[in-house]
Amino acid sequence: MPQWIRPETGPERETMPDAAWDPPVPDTLRLTWLGTACFLVQTRSTTLLLDPFVSRPGLWRTLSSPLDPDPAVLERVARWLPRPTALLVGHAHYDHALDAAPIAGRFRAPLLASQGMLRLARAQGLPAELAEPVAAGETHRIGDLEVTFVPSAHAPLATQWLVGGEVAEDPRPPLRLRDWRHDAVLGLRIRWRGRSLHHSGSAEVLGMPGQWAPTDVLMLCMAGWTATPGLLERVQAVLAPRVLLPMHHDDFFRPLGKGFRPLAAAREALAVNTWSRTLAVTTIAPVTRHFQQWTLTA
Repeated sequence: MPQWIRPETGPERETMPDAAWDPPVPDTLRLTWLGTACFLVQTRSTTLLLDPFVSRPGLWRTLSSPLDPDPAVLERVARWLPRPTALLVGHAHYDHALDAAPIAGRFRAPLLASQGMLRLARAQGLPAELAEPVAAGETHRIGDLEVTFVPSAHAPLATQWLVGGEVAEDPRPPLRLRDWRHDAVLGLRIRWRGRSLHHSGSAEVLGMPGQWAPTDVLMLCMAGWTATPGLLERVQAVLAPRVLLPMHHDDFFRPLGKGFRPLAAAREALAVNTWSRTLAVTTIAPVTRHFQQWTLTA
């Protein structure tokens, strides 16, 4: 592991915290994985919440019932979640965005996302003044962080007929799985004091060779990576990441705080070192428990 990034040594338990942890020390940036594609990015003065999803409904409920955020889970999360400066959503699938609107509303924090995603958030009750539409290619300054919304695409899905394409013009509650279509897909690129972080919430990377290279830390979705031909070669060519943090490799039907359980595809990928062979110069950090943290220095 490079000297400018270190894993935090903390409790190995995965139960939800009882209270907020201390903010990062000055001149550092902290990453915290909250499961699926959800990350906290914190400096001493700025906190971003990426792809907020903590309710994690079970499989049967996901398929058969309206998909509503879980008030009891959100109440527990609010006890320890640092106040976000802003929330960012890379695409509008429910497992990336279900809890964005209630968290943004509770903390009165802006939600930056595609127009379609914001239509879903408004249907959930997000106040209009907190909805900030973004598009590919835009760069926004949020506190001491610079965020660029990078064009991307979603990995091929067997359920494309159900959750692919654009969000409806006027989604009405109760929202179900079919309402949470991916809409515009964006990578989230964050710059801080010369360091670059890239959050790819779907197993795809677009761009010209060297366009975003090198990238210091890549948070890359593992779900669906085997269905995306040439993914790892594009990752190396376009991003050339120095450190890779696998994400979206956990069973997201399992409640947060009940312990990490990997998806079958993730177990296969890491067991045969497929990623290590293709990304020869990349440090692949083990990401094996929720609430895992890393600290970066400039």
